Parts: sequence; C-alpha cells; structure tokens
Amino acid sequence: MTAKVTYTLDDNGEVAIAYEAVCDQTTVANFTNHAYFNLDGHDSGVMEGQKLELHASYYTPVIDSKAIPTGELAKVAGTPFDFREMKEIGRDIEADDTQLRYAGGYDHNYALDKADGTMQLAARARGAKSGICMDVYTDCVGIQLYTGNFITPQTGKGGVQYDRRHAFCLETQYFPNAVNEKNFKSPVLKAGDTDPSGLCRVPDRVLCNGSNHCFRLHGRAYQVQRLLLLLGRYQPDRLPHLRPLDLGRRLAGTAWLP
Repeated sequence: MTAKVTYTLDDNGEVAIAYEAVCDQTTVANFTNHAYFNLDGHDSGVMEGQKLELHASYYTPVIDSKAIPTGELAKVAGTPFDFREMKEIGRDIEADDTQLRYAGGYDHNYALDKADGTMQLAARARGAKSGICMDVYTDCVGIQLYTGNFITPQTGKGGVQYDRRHAFCLETQYFPNAVNEKNFKSPVLKAGDTDPSGLCRVPDRVLCNGSNHCFRLHGRAYQVQRLLLLLGRYQPDRLPHLRPLDLGRRLAGTAWLP
C-alpha cells in the first residue's frame, strides 16, 4: 500500500488535510484520527466534568483488556455506555462494570444510529468551564470513545503536566476487528481501488471564525470521516459576522486543543 497525508495551512486560516492511498493487493484499510481534546483547555487537568452526547444506541463490547470486540452489538440503554443524552463523561466512568474495568474507563467503539454513507452528526461535546462546544460529523459506521485511561505523566505545551484522563478522543472508523466479523461492515480495500466503501474522497478542511473559534475539520479518507469542531462559545447567529482566525500557532506541535 502507498499512502499519503498532506497538511496545508493557507493565509485564510484554513487547514486542509488530504488523504490518498492505493494498494496492489487486497488488504484491510481502516484509518482514523487520534486527536486528544480537552475543551476547557490543555492545562485544565482531568476532563471528566466535560459533557458528551453520542448518537449511538449500540456499542461493541470487548473480550478482555486487549479491547478486541466480541462481535456482539450491545444496547447502551441502562448501562454506563449510554450517552444518547448529554452527560458528564466521568459520571459513570467508575461504575461497577466489567467492560469499564477492562479498559480502565471508556475505550469502546459505538455503532452509530445513522450510518447510511451520508454525513451525519455523531457526537457533541461541551467544556464544563469554557463553554467551548464541539460537534463531530461523519459518514463512518462507528466512533471510538477513548478517555485517556493510559496517558502517563508527561510534559506538554507550555510545560503543563498531562496525565491520566486529561483528554478524550472521538475516533470515527469501521468497527475494530471488522475484518473478522461478518456482521460488521467490511474495511477491506481491493487491489487498485482507493476506497472500500465506494465513496469519493475530498480533502479535510478547517475553517475558523473570529472569537467563536469555529474549528471546522472535514475528513474524508477510506472511511470518509468528517468533523465539525466548534471551539468557542456556541453562538451560531454570530458566525457570519466573524473574521477568519489564524490557527497556525494554536495547531503547531500539539494535538491538544484548544
């Protein structure tokens, strides 16, 4: 397989991320992002008080601590995995639940309710202190919630100490181990093809609007993911009047936002 990812930052404050890949033999292709987010700021510590909503009625339980799915689609209703209504990420994270013990928190794939190949709202998150909001759109079938359970102490931006659960990830994807589960959508890429789903690709884009910090990332690779990240106080009626924001310094050298 030959793969290429191109990152571009232009003078209008737009970041484009373009994915290209082709293989000469049939293989598995399941690419995603692993950006960490702390919507109260990278120096705000544990993110468990931040709120999350996931548009998923089912998730894929795992066999053990190695996090390989069992192949089952389990209902989230009545479990700590139910984020269909916005709640604090940490509200149920320490619940007496075997799945949570396996991962030391959340590190599980969710089966999105709307997965018909069109762009759909998959998740919403909100900073508890900052008022920063983030919307995630995708046309993938799944999204992995990871709550930074295995982050070890390390020095980050500005000398800030990052540690366990100081950030979370939302990774749009095909289901893990889908290649071995007939009831999961196949991530197999055939020789010469560029997209196992048959969908066309477009570059990722980031658009920013003034003090609202509207960070818009459109992702479309094999699984064709798209994110809309609103990193600012959520005031949509003001967006048309705001100026582009240069994110060069904000993005350089770190995946921790803002």
